[in-house]
Amino acid sequence: MRYLAVLFTVLMLPSVLAAQTASRTYEVIGFDKPFDNVLMRVDDPGVGVFYQARRMFQGGLLEEQMAPKEQEEQIVAGLKRKYKIEVEPVKGQETPDKKNVLMGFKDGSQFRIFFMEGPKVGYYDKVDLKQGSKGETGEAYLKETYWTPDGKRFIVVVHQKLASDRIDLDADQFYIFTFKRYKIHFGGDEEKQSP
Repeated sequence: MRYLAVLFTVLMLPSVLAAQTASRTYEVIGFDKPFDNVLMRVDDPGVGVFYQARRMFQGGLLEEQMAPKEQEEQIVAGLKRKYKIEVEPVKGQETPDKKNVLMGFKDGSQFRIFFMEGPKVGYYDKVDLKQGSKGETGEAYLKETYWTPDGKRFIVVVHQKLASDRIDLDADQFYIFTFKRYKIHFGGDEEKQSP
């Protein structure tokens, strides 16, 4: 099962493009009650803090608003009302039902997702990392995991640091997944589980 969406965005501002740098962090603020939409806080030193309302299935952007410090609380409240963001995420690598623990690590040009169940470790999925012109990917680590309270969907935030002649990257990327326990592959050839 492939991830539903790769949601890494660099605002196309002249100052960002000229330097070819990317530095950004993501934080999940909450979900609406059907868990169709998510509200995220984005902090980009190049442009400031802004908020994104997105769809959970396609990752499509519903709305984006800059949030100056003196107006941030008001903007967040307005977006929550508009998109009915009422449910806080379950934060952490453990599934909400406490049966599995998510792990992730960099493997070449990919970041791989695994789940632990007791003493067992099973492969789940993989995502492609950003690459430099020579195929280099730098460093990447699992920064945070956010779950919908029903445990059916989760967002993985991966931080990647890469210095190359194409881009200077020190930023978060995030990926939205559905969680189906039967798709955890305990043992055997993990590649057969990835289309």
